[in-house]
Amino acid sequence: MKFINSYLDRRPLKLITFDEYERMDAGIESGRITTEVFNQLRHLVQHRQGLVLLFSGSHRFEELKTVNWADYLINTKTLELSFLEPEEARELMERPVPEFNMRYEPGVVDRILELTHRQPYLLQAIGSELVNQLNTRNRMTATMDDLNAAVETTLVSAQAYFHYLWTDECSDVERETLVELALGSQKRQNWMRSSLQSLLRKEIVEKDQNGYRLSVEMFGFWILKNQP
Repeated sequence: MKFINSYLDRRPLKLITFDEYERMDAGIESGRITTEVFNQLRHLVQHRQGLVLLFSGSHRFEELKTVNWADYLINTKTLELSFLEPEEARELMERPVPEFNMRYEPGVVDRILELTHRQPYLLQAIGSELVNQLNTRNRMTATMDDLNAAVETTLVSAQAYFHYLWTDECSDVERETLVELALGSQKRQNWMRSSLQSLLRKEIVEKDQNGYRLSVEMFGFWILKNQP
């Protein structure tokens, strides 16, 4: 370990990140960029020591059809990021900063974790709305009624998140499936099978003992409120 640390001290790692890397694939398809970009990236990976490329997005390389990413980016590792663990999510809600004085009535935090499925952005969005409400009402303890009100305001304040999930992450058939699940339908029609598998992989849908359901309950609320 000492040898590795000494080596890294002499050759510091450089990190280049590409967020929403799928847009590069779309750029090739539209002609805005050329594959020479990927040739240069491959050259960097092969010939530059101490350089790391990090691509983040919601699709795997093999799902994108315009560019053969595996050909350009060899020796890659895929790291899947999922929802927070229950204790991590609980700590984020109860102790987001050292000097946090807000409290919750019994069951409120459990319900937050259920509604959001411990999705980090939604946890923070609901937490922010709860803090705003309690500050306005000059109280320190969040009740279940406060949470219900915070959910309604979060469905509006987090509109961009839900809209992106609906529009950019899902196909037409997947959106039809999501509406069925938001309505509580447990149909087993053939047209739903392939879309369910895709939605399961994206963690938008999960399977339980009764069939399939939306992973994030709040997403179902948004669908019913905003989609015909």
